[in-house]
Amino acid sequence: INAEYGVSTQSTGKEWLVILMKCIYVAVTVFGIIPVLFGILYEAVLLLPLRVPLQHTPVLLLWQDWGLGVLFVKILYAGTLTGPDWYFKRLLEQTFQAGLINMDLSFVTRQIVLPIISVQLHLLCVPYTICSALPYLGVSDRMTAICHRGIYPGGVAAFLAILLVRLQISQLKKLYTNIKNDKYLIGTRLVNFDPDAMRSTFTQTET
Repeated sequence: INAEYGVSTQSTGKEWLVILMKCIYVAVTVFGIIPVLFGILYEAVLLLPLRVPLQHTPVLLLWQDWGLGVLFVKILYAGTLTGPDWYFKRLLEQTFQAGLINMDLSFVTRQIVLPIISVQLHLLCVPYTICSALPYLGVSDRMTAICHRGIYPGGVAAFLAILLVRLQISQLKKLYTNIKNDKYLIGTRLVNFDPDAMRSTFTQTET
């Protein structure tokens, strides 16, 4: 009995350790890294061009950016779940239905966390690299500062436009497929269709 109790206690301890590691991973990624990057991106797109003059150097407050990012993540999550059916919505619904205990961390990392962080880093690093290279190309400091203020909103607007176009194309393809299936009855079984009767009728017609 003691041996069985020890084995069950050890297995229960391992399960709780796995759940604890999942909680830490979700806290660090979903409620840590992703909100901070969203907050920095939001500040670079909206707040800095309107609040900071060109001759001043912007100062980023990570705690403030993290708070803005958490709010933005909540809005994005709610908007995705209530929006049209697309790939990312299905991933979030699948992860939400699995729950924290049955969550597949490799699936969440590959399909959700890494793509989001990759897009965030591209939207932050690519414009900064372009603007940092402008002085070496002979661009004046004032024009470089103007580019620093305007390149982030332009990059995010271009990304959202491409994402919207791709989403609309996907929805139009799905609509076209549904109309074609309804018109030609693809995947629909005919209730009043008897293949033996049709075969006999065709044979009598030939004779």
